[in-house]
Amino acid sequence: MIKNLLLLFLFCCTIALKAQPTDSTRTQCYKGKIDGKYSITMQLKIVGSRCEGRYYYDKYRQDILLIGAIEANQKIVLQEIDNKGNLVGNNFEGTYSDNWSSLEGFWQEQTNNKRFDLSVQAIYAAADSNQILNFEKVRRFQAWFNAFDLEVDLPLRVTTETTMNWKWKKKYNKTELADFEAFLPYILAKQFVMQQVDFVSVSNYNYWQILRQDYNPIEVHYQSIGQVFRRQNFVGLLLQLEVDNGWEKYHAICLLTYDYEGNLLGNVLLAQSIDTQTKDSHYVENTTSLVAANGVISTTVTIQKSNLNRNKAGVEDYSNSSKEQEIHSILQPTGSFAKQEISQ
Repeated sequence: MIKNLLLLFLFCCTIALKAQPTDSTRTQCYKGKIDGKYSITMQLKIVGSRCEGRYYYDKYRQDILLIGAIEANQKIVLQEIDNKGNLVGNNFEGTYSDNWSSLEGFWQEQTNNKRFDLSVQAIYAAADSNQILNFEKVRRFQAWFNAFDLEVDLPLRVTTETTMNWKWKKKYNKTELADFEAFLPYILAKQFVMQQVDFVSVSNYNYWQILRQDYNPIEVHYQSIGQVFRRQNFVGLLLQLEVDNGWEKYHAICLLTYDYEGNLLGNVLLAQSIDTQTKDSHYVENTTSLVAANGVISTTVTIQKSNLNRNKAGVEDYSNSSKEQEIHSILQPTGSFAKQEISQ
């Protein structure tokens, strides 16, 4: 009898060690790639030795459901299922790191018996790494993020002509470049720029508060440029804005940082060209920046002003002035920007 009880005890211990149930429920979002080139976003809910979730290819943003199990030695096995819970055949096998900060392994396509490397890293809320990201907000922001699918090399010199001087990490054909240079959808520009960015130009025109009827190629438009920084809790995107309404010309490139739900964390002006005239004045401003890989940004601003003056006798003459500023900003781990120094 004692021998049988001992065998039963050993059997239960073996099962327990294999399952390695966790002490609590964990929900985590991830971003990464399959085969090093297919970007995906994943959400997993882990309860004990079981897990379930979903993922989508960033390009399409359509959910693919997952079920799986946690095994010994930090091994995880995931299988794709359809909406009725039936196994599709594709599966993932790999390992998870401490604190579930990453998953590494391979994705196997059963139909064609092909294997692809899979690597994903956890993404977090910028304000609190323990906060669970809203997966639907992450999906919504992905539509905006998709417009910035070009990654750029650092350090990078940013001017208003920067779009002509990119060093792409991969080659694009003419059709893809044409799509890339298309205007950003109004509804996305409104949600992720106009409603969040507080930026007023030197003139009286607020270039961020663009009405829908004004959103057209002739008067004003936003364009995507590329991704600069990708961190576990935020992403940095370069955005180009142009205005030419006949009496003012304005061209700017800004670095905007967002968490993965699409909440704006910070923004800094990297390059701009302003040329505006009134009856009695002419204002010209040019801004350029150098963005380093460590997040340090050095910005140079050159300003020229001409004012028409009249004395009591009605004689007119112009007074000219110019100045140059050097502004140093640093990108914080939270995704916000801190102005470190201003010199004139």
